[in-house]
Order: sequence, then structure tokens, then C-alpha cells
Amino acid sequence: MSLASNVDRKSINSMSFCPSPNEVETLIEMSKNAEKARQNIKNSDIGINRTPGDNSQEQKLLSKLYFLPGQYNLCPDSLEPDDTILAKLGRGSTSGGVGPGGLQGPDGLRVINDRNMPLGSTSCGPNGVLATTNGRMNLFYSDMGSTKKLLDQYISFRDENLHEIFGMYVTKIQTMAGEDNAMKLNPEKPETLSVDLHDDYRNVAAMFGKINEALSSGMSLSQCGISCNSFCQTWCLKQRGNVLVGEAQFSVMSPHFQTRFYVGDDANVKQIIGANSDELLKSYIKIIEHFDSIMAPDYGNGGGGAAFVNLDKLHDQFNSGGSSKKVKRGGKRKTRRRRRTKKKKRRRKKKTRKKRKKRKRRRRTKKN
Repeated sequence: MSLASNVDRKSINSMSFCPSPNEVETLIEMSKNAEKARQNIKNSDIGINRTPGDNSQEQKLLSKLYFLPGQYNLCPDSLEPDDTILAKLGRGSTSGGVGPGGLQGPDGLRVINDRNMPLGSTSCGPNGVLATTNGRMNLFYSDMGSTKKLLDQYISFRDENLHEIFGMYVTKIQTMAGEDNAMKLNPEKPETLSVDLHDDYRNVAAMFGKINEALSSGMSLSQCGISCNSFCQTWCLKQRGNVLVGEAQFSVMSPHFQTRFYVGDDANVKQIIGANSDELLKSYIKIIEHFDSIMAPDYGNGGGGAAFVNLDKLHDQFNSGGSSKKVKRGGKRKTRRRRRTKKKKRRRKKKTRKKRKKRKRRRRTKKN
């Protein structure tokens, strides 16, 4: 049996990537173009044209689903990011039968559960959202400082509340696998997960349930073998080694972040879930492979290319120019340099003292 951690890693890499520093600069410029487009359309007599396939490049900068009716609040009629479905839910407003809820963070940040079935549908799990946007449409915005600031705030907020967010995720999976939701991909629609995957999804719910119980006893997620990765969509797509920047790849025109929990260490997971661990992990792998198959056409390498920006890798790039390991090594090097500098200063002082003593002795000898 393949390692679940390898399957997860391959899955994440198939649908996400980290833009280079130059590509980040290009995306920031694209965010400025999108803001100009938003203002131009708002100030026009016609407003947004909901015709599918419209040739207006300005509209395609606001949402890939700009042509859907405004009441869906993906690209609202007001063209205000505060009026999107996710911003409203983040503020506790209800819309379209989706209830409020979630965790409250600083500066308008929230984490709310996605409406649809995690891993069974195209949902990764909980969404990080910016509930008060001040006109901001995306993570990439205005300049490097404001882009980095929001990413730092979200990753910090997420990590400080990781256990609670994981609990939301597990509860959602268990609810979707329960009798009331009966494996519905969307609780408001009749479509369900393929019958041949029902037992596997229940096993996944049981596996995560055991891990959640271990957290309540004081263990950390990493000790349980579980890791976390967040993503966002923007104006870029990765195809065959190239990052193409152009039309919006996101549906909702306000900042939001998908958050995915995955197996980082098979041995630790097995230790936590104990009996029938092989069976549970085998089911988990089947669900991830199913998830890949439905994500690939629109979001993965099987379709147009990787559509998600890997926020954890981008966060490392912003803060260290590379991986977190380099930060640690860099810190040690700085400490060593400081120690060497201090030693040199001590040696110089000793030499200076010795020279002074010698001079004094010579003076005394001359006098005598």
C-alpha cells in the first residue's frame, strides 16, 4: 500500500505552486489593473454585463464567474468585495441558506466551514475569509507590504487556532457522512458521493475522529501525523513550468483561503488510530485519489494547470527567501558570528591592556 503522506504530497503538488518573487510583483500589478477595472465598470452607465463569454477583459479580472447572476454574490451587482457571499458569512450574515459561524481573528479575518462535502466534492475544508475588505479583492494587492501583511496575519491566525479549525473540519466530515446529510456533496442538492465510496468516507470520518480525540488529550497535530496547508486563487495559472498571469482564476471577488489538512507522517497517524489503521488509511487514500480526479479538470495538472497558490510556501519565501530550515540555520549563523565578534573584542582588549602595562613598565625603568 502506498504511503498516505506520499499520496497527499503528490495531490497538493498537482494543484498548487509558489510564484517566484518576480511573479508576485506581476500579480500585484495585476491587482491594480483589476481595481481600475472594478472602478471603471462601477462608474459606467451599463455596469457589469452578465453575458457568458463577454469579450471585456475588465470583467474577466473580477471573477471567472462574473457572468453568473449577482444574487449568488460571487461577483455581486454592487461590485463591492464586502458584498460577496464569503465576506457576508464571515460577518455572520446569512445568504442562500448558508448559515453563519466560524472563528474570529484580527482585522476582519475569520475561518468558516465550507458548505460542501470536504474531499468528496471539490471542497478542501474550512475557508479563511476577510470579512471586512475595504475594497480589497484578493491576497495580492497594492504593494508587496500589504500583500505580505495579510498573508502573515492569516497564517498566524490559522496556526494559533489550528486545533479548533481541525475540529471544525472533522465535525463537517462526520456530519456529511451522517444519516441527515446522507453523503450529499452539497447539503442543499440531491447529488451524493458515489455509493462505492460511502464506506471509505465513513472510515475517513472515523480516522479523523480518533485524531481529534487525541488532540483533546493534549497532543499536537504534528504528533498525530497531521499537517496543514492553505491555498488561494488569484490571476495566475501554472502550465508546463510557466506561470501565466491574466484572467481571474477565483470565483469569489474577496480575499479567501482554502485550508487542507493532510497526512504528514503515516507512522504517527497509525499510532494514534491504532486497530485497523491499515484499513482506515487505505480508505483515506481512495478518497484522496477521488478528490484528485474531480479537482484535476478545473484546478489541477490534469486540466489547464495548477490553479492554487501554495500559501505556506509563499509565506516561507516572503519571510526567509526559502524554506523554514534556512531561517533556523541563518539564526545559528548569526549567533556564531556574534560570538566570534565578542571573542575578537575580548582579545583586542587583552592585547591593549598588555601593551599599556608594557609601556608603564618601560616608563618606570627609564625613571629609575
